Amino acid sequence: MADSTSVIATLREMISVSPSDEATFTRAMETYLSSEDVSVQNAACDAFVQLLEEGDGGTRDRRRALLLEDTALTYMPLLLPLSLIGGPSVPRSLSLISQYGRPREVVLGLTEALQYMVERAEGFAFNDEGQDERGEVDEKVESVSEWLIAISEFELILIYFKTAIPRLPNARSTPTLLSVSEAISLALDSLSSSTKADSSRGLIQQACELIDVIWEWVQPTSDAGGEQRNILCNLLYHFVAGLGYKVNAGLTERWFLATYPRFGGPQTTLQLSLDGEDGWGRGAMALERARKTAHLLDLSDRALFDKIVNISNITIQGSIASLILLAAESATSNELFKLLPSPLPANLLGDFIPIISVALGGSASDAGAVWTWKLIHLALQEKSKGGSVVLEDDDAVTLFESLIPLTAQWPSPVMRQALFKLIGAVVSLHSSSSEKIQLLKQLLDPANPFDNIRIQSFSLLREEIVASPTLVSSELLVELSPVFFLSTPNQDSPFTFTPPDLLNSPYPTLWTEIAMFVWFLSTRDTSDETRLKSEYKDRIGRWLTHTERKMEECRRFLDESEAIMGYGQGFVLARWEDSLHRAKAAMGL
Repeated sequence: MADSTSVIATLREMISVSPSDEATFTRAMETYLSSEDVSVQNAACDAFVQLLEEGDGGTRDRRRALLLEDTALTYMPLLLPLSLIGGPSVPRSLSLISQYGRPREVVLGLTEALQYMVERAEGFAFNDEGQDERGEVDEKVESVSEWLIAISEFELILIYFKTAIPRLPNARSTPTLLSVSEAISLALDSLSSSTKADSSRGLIQQACELIDVIWEWVQPTSDAGGEQRNILCNLLYHFVAGLGYKVNAGLTERWFLATYPRFGGPQTTLQLSLDGEDGWGRGAMALERARKTAHLLDLSDRALFDKIVNISNITIQGSIASLILLAAESATSNELFKLLPSPLPANLLGDFIPIISVALGGSASDAGAVWTWKLIHLALQEKSKGGSVVLEDDDAVTLFESLIPLTAQWPSPVMRQALFKLIGAVVSLHSSSSEKIQLLKQLLDPANPFDNIRIQSFSLLREEIVASPTLVSSELLVELSPVFFLSTPNQDSPFTFTPPDLLNSPYPTLWTEIAMFVWFLSTRDTSDETRLKSEYKDRIGRWLTHTERKMEECRRFLDESEAIMGYGQGFVLARWEDSLHRAKAAMGL
């Protein structure tokens, strides 16, 4: 194969000797673009662009018509795979083809490229090492870089559609829209799992620009009407629901820190940076761009709001997309409240539970969380004014089933704090002591598999007792004593753990919290309403004895094994011992 210098010379000589021989030139370009040598491919593209852009206006127009008008279906399959690995002349070549090729052929070529993209990616779910679920590397998609190439191709295809579609004749637009939107949607489904924040933002931006262009193009067509709008709305929903959660817009964190600034600080500000690839600023801009396109399609904020409330299996994607768009619009404000009915109905929260449950349990958990927070925050404000917005027990349990695992597993510490405070707000919203106790029990019960949430929830328990003294009743320990105090250690009990296993478990910290709660409750329940120091004294005494014995075993293990007690272990043992002494003194033991 010739080197890059000879490629440029050959193509230039060819067009000079036979300026009207498009077929020979095209065959030569095919040969060069099919080369396995990237430098040869780039050289061919460089020469191609030079030939298409040199000369006066008339010369350029004639040469572009000759070389591009009937060759879109030939060049596009060869050029698109080079979009990420080739030089700047590759996208420029594609751009010129989109501008000067026959528009129907260009649109067909781009559509076929999307179909091939789907075939190439179909059936393989890759991890970070580029392997499929069987641990094998596929022949067609060999590595993560292949996915990056495909995503780059996808974004370029959207750009070239923007150029080609307005050039189509203004006849009937519906058939074109149906085929193009279907191809784009299938490609998005194939690639969305592999996009990152930056590529998700780029794809949403390009999709919105394309929808804007198509919307303008369809207006004078003979079949202009509601069907085109529905097609474009569904395409917008597809991109927002499929990629909106990946743009890293920090919806919940931003609203939480704006509403409760006391939880912020220099470190928090650093973690939630506006700038940079991982910052929320660019993500927020992408979602705001999508909302602007929604308004262009006559999807007002009120229309988006109605789609959220009136959720159905048929329109679930539109409801999720609407949830994300409105969450982004009001991430740092309470403008959303203007869309709510006035006066607020008592079942306001219940109306949103279906869509919020879907969002929290799926990919749109950030949007679902900020919506939940805003509604709970509003309900708490209404409660303080004597309002009647309520959260039914079943709905609270449903929220907990989604919020607990999210809080335990979300990577961002700011988001974990926001979600945990949201859990506490759900508890606080209830007026009934019995309802609060049941929700706290759900958090503290050993059936909760997330030990960090169980441990953290003791702070909620103490806060609720301080805020709602009516919790200090006989019902409190009736419900919580089976959760806290094991009367007789059984075979599966952590009391049977060896010291090494116990020290590497959450139980020392958990038992410390229980003992501290015994002391705390004794200071609040001075009249023994909970029967802490009467009915439950023996049971708690036995539990404290078992717990103290395990603490001494751990201390002896560390001493006898001559293990070096780290600061962490020493701190845990010191707190453990102190909490047991406090609890025993409080109980008079």
